[in-house]
Amino acid sequence: MNRIVAFILFSLFSFSAMANGWCDSRPTQAARQACYNSLGDTHVTLANMAIRNMHLNYEAISKSPTIPADEKQQFLAGVRISQKNIDAGCTNNRCITNSVAQLNNRMAAFYYKYYDVK
Repeated sequence: MNRIVAFILFSLFSFSAMANGWCDSRPTQAARQACYNSLGDTHVTLANMAIRNMHLNYEAISKSPTIPADEKQQFLAGVRISQKNIDAGCTNNRCITNSVAQLNNRMAAFYYKYYDVK
């Protein structure tokens, strides 16, 4: 199950990066903007999925018995700061999607550092 979540997160970030790269390669600012506008609905969906996954990752870390309490507290405090920075600094769904995907990757790496495979 956790591998599926990691794959979904990777896929979200990869799709978003490819879509942004495609739009960035357009020859004019108007063409780039038109491309981003066409991706608008996609970025809303991706942003919503990334945010949902962020909440699931946060919950998994919070409830994990294998992560030392002090490290868990410190890491989750950093996550809350990152969330506030995303809220304050992102003005569009593209920014939210990319920022939350990066945060999800950090959260997944932290979680798997303590994940006990039996």
